[in-house]
Amino acid sequence: MTLRYVLVDDADDGTTDLDLELGPTYVPTAAISSGSSSRGGFGLLNFPEDAYILTYGNHELYDDATAATLTLTGSLPSVSFRCKVTISAVTGHADVAGSVVVGSETLTFAAAGTKTTTSALSALPVITTSGLDCNILIDAVTTGGAPIQAETATATKIHFENTASGYFNAQGQWTVYSGSYAMCRDAAAVGDKLRYDGADLPIKKVDALKMFRRILYYIFYL
Repeated sequence: MTLRYVLVDDADDGTTDLDLELGPTYVPTAAISSGSSSRGGFGLLNFPEDAYILTYGNHELYDDATAATLTLTGSLPSVSFRCKVTISAVTGHADVAGSVVVGSETLTFAAAGTKTTTSALSALPVITTSGLDCNILIDAVTTGGAPIQAETATATKIHFENTASGYFNAQGQWTVYSGSYAMCRDAAAVGDKLRYDGADLPIKKVDALKMFRRILYYIFYL
């Protein structure tokens, strides 16, 4: 990747602009100086390719204040599941002694805590509460009690590059290493995935290119 600064003295307005050229594609944008510039003042990489950043978390069915009947906000899991119910006190809502009915199963709470239903479900249940005024979190878990991971796909634009390098290993054999990376203005974390060109690519490392303490874009190593 190239990183080049170019000073441009514009005769039309008498100002000197600092132009930045990054990587393989230079796109002129607004000038840094207060005057106008026919060249443009600050260029960044173009991100022409469509992709999705995939993030993962527990499959939440509900996370809000208690109500007589809860309106579930989560989607139906793709596998049979049980409901893990956690109640907790929040400011102004600290009544944590009561019951939660999930379908035909009743969970009774004497204090804040977590309980899990025993019945396997294949459809979203009707959930009601009684005697509670607090926050209630309901996660879908597998019939064995393991978390169910929910996927969230966020559309983004990237610049994708394939890379390859070679080296001699300890046995003197020439070994080729292949990898790829993507540059993106949206943040992601190690463990997320990048969906690009029909493949879900695990993000193994994340770097950021900064200038003047501002992040210009992120680099995902795949």
